[in-house]
Amino acid sequence: MNAGSVPPFGEWYAAIHADRKPGHRAPFPWQSRLAESVDIDGRWPSTIKVPTGLGKTACLDIAVWALARQADRPPEDRTARTRIWWVVNRRLLVDDTYSHVQGLHQMLRDAEPGTAVGRVATALRRIAGSEDAEPLEVRRLRGGEPKTRPSLPSQPAVICSTVPMYGSRLLFRGYGTSRSMLPIDAALAGTDSLVLLDEAHLANGLRHLISSVNIIQSAAAEHITGRCLSIVPVAITATADSSVFDIDADDEQHPEVSKRLNATKRLSLYTGKSWDAKPTAGASNQTEPSAGTANIAKDIVAATKALLDQLDTDGVRPRTVLVFVNSPRTAMQVHQSLASWTDCEIRVLTGTTRGLEATAITKDVRIWMASGRSDTTAGPPTPATRIVVATQTLEVGADLDADHMVTESCGVQSLVQRLGRLNRTGDRNDSRVCFVHDPVSKERPIYGTDPAEIWKMLKQSSQPDGSTRKGIENTTLDLSPATLRDSASAVLPPAPLAAKPLDYAVLHDAVLRDLAQTSCPTYEPPAEVFFEGTQEPDRELELIWRAYVPDSQDQWGGDLQERLWPPQSADEALSVPVWVARETLQRLHSADRGKLFRVEPDRTLSPVTWRGGEPVLRPGQTLVLPASAGMLSEHGMLDPENRAPVVDAAIAKAESGLPLDK
Repeated sequence: MNAGSVPPFGEWYAAIHADRKPGHRAPFPWQSRLAESVDIDGRWPSTIKVPTGLGKTACLDIAVWALARQADRPPEDRTARTRIWWVVNRRLLVDDTYSHVQGLHQMLRDAEPGTAVGRVATALRRIAGSEDAEPLEVRRLRGGEPKTRPSLPSQPAVICSTVPMYGSRLLFRGYGTSRSMLPIDAALAGTDSLVLLDEAHLANGLRHLISSVNIIQSAAAEHITGRCLSIVPVAITATADSSVFDIDADDEQHPEVSKRLNATKRLSLYTGKSWDAKPTAGASNQTEPSAGTANIAKDIVAATKALLDQLDTDGVRPRTVLVFVNSPRTAMQVHQSLASWTDCEIRVLTGTTRGLEATAITKDVRIWMASGRSDTTAGPPTPATRIVVATQTLEVGADLDADHMVTESCGVQSLVQRLGRLNRTGDRNDSRVCFVHDPVSKERPIYGTDPAEIWKMLKQSSQPDGSTRKGIENTTLDLSPATLRDSASAVLPPAPLAAKPLDYAVLHDAVLRDLAQTSCPTYEPPAEVFFEGTQEPDRELELIWRAYVPDSQDQWGGDLQERLWPPQSADEALSVPVWVARETLQRLHSADRGKLFRVEPDRTLSPVTWRGGEPVLRPGQTLVLPASAGMLSEHGMLDPENRAPVVDAAIAKAESGLPLDK
């Protein structure tokens, strides 16, 4: 088979998107241009800058097609990589992309020979080395999932992964990987791999790490024959600030692209009030302002009510309002205040929501905010208003489309991404975004002075439209993607510079050699500092609750160790920063401390060590708590004040009974 046997990209793209409505099956101009460039030049651009809502996931479709086009070449002559990694620092986006590639996998498996999809499948099977092989394997690596890998190094595969899962594997310390498989996972991550790094501004450390690994590997390449060892990293973002692959005039003239670029997103401004500042109980100065989050939560609630009142007065019936806040604590407080509203349905979703509850909530959110959903203005929805309160977990990549938005003040890149969830397809002409700013705080956690600078520029760039009411200053400024891309407009400050290598541990040859010693390591360098930075708030572990946990390992006697049973599932996991877990677990009753275990890669349970009243924790660990300890809200969020027993998700999801294997 030669490249000519594989269909042109446009034919392949239309075939795998045949379920879309007519007019939406052909690729956008930028997608075709990128596919042609990768196919002819054999190289990917280092950065792809495409506005939100213009189909960045198509990069996966291009990568699979480009690999099939090189099936006739000897392995050492291929420039396309066998393993395609889609890495993003949001679990929800990992799930979204995994759903897409699962569909691609099924189409390739079931394709009729000779069809566009069938010809690509035949080419991929040839690369895999067998006519009976899967044309494309798909894997998902994130918290709460069984840790799997492609069946063979020669097997074409797409792996959807979070940053910690990929970064730890690259450094021979794969989270959830048994010690004997650490070098295998490192090889699968570090060789013959294309890494599509979605929302790359969230993973600057990983970008520096990949660059360091490539430099170290290049020194060894001359001693190894065969395939090139290097990783091909591609940063995919909507906020790049350098000369990169971008949309062009052909895209801007495309009817659908033009509609999305000019989607209405009228700005309203809300100035926070001077509430009585009292610290929030249990607040930590690591991520929260000193006065806690209660004040900004009140501002968010007041702004949301004012926006809805205005829309009612204007005769514009609101449907779905997305409320963005900057922390799970604020999200809980806003949700508690909104819960009493009548004729209104509320959902709250954060990155620290347990899988069982997050699955149900996400299902509702996807229905409420489905991109391109049919208009319901002909008949009033029930209830009239649906509100989704979310943190950064919905900020990037998710194909969700709100009618209106309220957002807490944030950084430049975050604001651009949040706007990408508003009137995403440009079908509305009345969508509004209300920017809520606290004038008392000069600096906000995470974002520094960015919010104050953004507020200043938005005030300077906008003009009141004369309809200011109920505390909201409505303006004539439209924050459409076209406006934000127009350098002459300059309505927002420039995006901050990417983190420097010194913000992360620098990988040297000697350190990598130590990490590569997996059987008898001389010492254990902490892998996470190379891709998550040196600040502990960026590192996470997982918590799960079980109805049964042993009292202690001593009761088993001898060398017998009990295993986690049933095996952990995605519905059980709650990912939280290490420091949050440490503070929360210190509040366990003494009887429950002896029932706190960590899960080893072979599923055996080891007691958590306590020193000076604090649990000894490491990023990437999975901890098991007794369900009787509580500490989980009804919405699946960590809540140290709630001591009600927690539902054991392993039992709740075992519809056909618990597995018998142990």
